[in-house]
Amino acid sequence: MAKPESNWRELATCQFIDPEMFFPLKGGSTEAPKRVCNTMCDVREQCLEAAMREEYGMCKTLRFGIRGGLVPDSRYALAVERGEFVGKSEWEIHGEAA
Repeated sequence: MAKPESNWRELATCQFIDPEMFFPLKGGSTEAPKRVCNTMCDVREQCLEAAMREEYGMCKTLRFGIRGGLVPDSRYALAVERGEFVGKSEWEIHGEAA
């Protein structure tokens, strides 16, 4: 388990893996990066909480990559479940373009 908040990134397993794996193309598989996070990383919880803090107030479309073992939609759903403020996308505000 990581000690202080400031050094958890130094202990993250993903630092030794190609970062592209954690940003799959739309429709690409997320199983391998989630497996790394959920089974190999000792600081998954700290990573997830950092992602949640950094994405606070963001709409679903502004969240990217697998962080803390969760895909963007799952982190958005977690924010909603926690009762956190989540922004709305331009599409949600203005509707579909004519």
